[in-house]
Amino acid sequence: MRRTITTVALAFMLAFASSASAGAFIYQQPVYWQAGQGAGSSFSPNWVRNTFWKQSSNAWTTVTFIDNVSYSWHFTTRSTGFFTSTWWFSSQVKKAHCVANSWGFYGSCHVYS
Repeated sequence: MRRTITTVALAFMLAFASSASAGAFIYQQPVYWQAGQGAGSSFSPNWVRNTFWKQSSNAWTTVTFIDNVSYSWHFTTRSTGFFTSTWWFSSQVKKAHCVANSWGFYGSCHVYS
């Protein structure tokens, strides 16, 4: 069982590493997520898309953008799909943030400029 999980995790990491473009940045490497666990990118005015990639489609996740003035969440999206995405086309300085709402899955978080 442990070997299968390791193999799946490695395949998952390689698939996303090879698909990254110049404007895509992984701010949370693939990990085994627990409910309530979150991650955030650096602040930038260039971020426009935030995506949480998952190995399975039955894990609840949330992605959002957080501004650097009021620290409010903007364009928050929750989903159980293989990926959860949100967009914010604004020049305001913001960071991408992702949260696992369920536990027991591998996933990574990406932000795009």
